[in-house]
Amino acid sequence: MSDYVEPDDRPSAWARMAVDLAARGHTHAEIGDALCIDEPTALALLLPTTGSVA
Repeated sequence: MSDYVEPDDRPSAWARMAVDLAARGHTHAEIGDALCIDEPTALALLLPTTGSVA
């Protein structure tokens, strides 16, 4: 099994991972670090699913 995520699937996969990390109490910066993305991108991934930046 591979952890590789196809480019077209990355936004939805990263959004799921970001939501999971946020639910476990990680900050936006920590989510960015975990997903190797910048903090604004981590925040943008959370907005469509949570409707907030809390």
